[in-house]
Amino acid sequence: MRKNSCAAHLIPFRPRSAVVALAFISVCLFAARSKAGIDQLVYDFQQSDFEFGKVESKVPYPPLSWVSYTVYDKTEFSGGPGKLDAGVFQEHDFSQSLILPVYIGKKDLFIAGETFGYSRFDFKEGGRDDEELYTMGLIGGWVQQVSPNSQVSAFASPLITSQLGGQDPEGAEFYTGVVGLYRSSDALTWLYGGVYEYSYGDQFIYPYAGLIWLPTVDWSVSIVAPWPNVTYAVSDRFMLHAGFVPAGSKWSVEANGDRSTLAFGGWNLMAGGEYRLNRFMWLSAGVGVSGFRSFQLSGDGDADMEVKVDRDPIFSMALNFRPPGGLTRRSD
Repeated sequence: MRKNSCAAHLIPFRPRSAVVALAFISVCLFAARSKAGIDQLVYDFQQSDFEFGKVESKVPYPPLSWVSYTVYDKTEFSGGPGKLDAGVFQEHDFSQSLILPVYIGKKDLFIAGETFGYSRFDFKEGGRDDEELYTMGLIGGWVQQVSPNSQVSAFASPLITSQLGGQDPEGAEFYTGVVGLYRSSDALTWLYGGVYEYSYGDQFIYPYAGLIWLPTVDWSVSIVAPWPNVTYAVSDRFMLHAGFVPAGSKWSVEANGDRSTLAFGGWNLMAGGEYRLNRFMWLSAGVGVSGFRSFQLSGDGDADMEVKVDRDPIFSMALNFRPPGGLTRRSD
């Protein structure tokens, strides 16, 4: 049995214990929002000026909260000159997030939440110890209904990520941005804005743009970078979806007294189905293939090496919390 080499963490309990604890807390909070809590949420939205679409659609709202598990098939990489040895590993990812409205006014909405991610790399070849990483963060946001067809929102999210080999301190990242929404017709919504990222001393600004098209009550086409997808509602309890999903993580690593940033990223092409268990809980399962995956090792902000990784099959399961229908203000 390989020894786990990521033993020292900021929080004084094992990551697996954190996974179980946060999953349990999430389920409890989901349950707390059920029945009377959900009814009150719907009532508060109906009393506000918020508009979430006037077209009747079988496709539900995007999930606000979720618990998911993804496993990749064995992944091979060829290594690099003196920095990363060639090897074979299998990746297991756990993701959990909880976002809830904390205030719903006439034209303003405030949300708060948290996110947790856990990744385990089981090395099958290459002589490396197995590794595990975690990411924890907070989420805060504000949304305003500017006009009947327009919304604007802002968000901020600080994150910490554990390091390989039990090193410390944990790596810090910060995301913030402004996103706008404009509904040009009952079936077409445009999105625009930008996102700022601070990550391990580097700074990036990304544009955010796209559209959501509802051609019929059964179909939804979302062309929003960086996660375009298509959804087909077979019935009000079951839907099919397919699309691209960005995946990856970033952490720092120290070797021979030099500290570098190691990023592992790629794109997943996923397809699957989702079944509604009750008014707001959905069980999802999907399969897909990873692509454009690579390790990138950099020091002092400059790319020193990039190692391509093979494409691999993926399997994913998730429990999603989706807001129920009827959030739009009722006309008198």
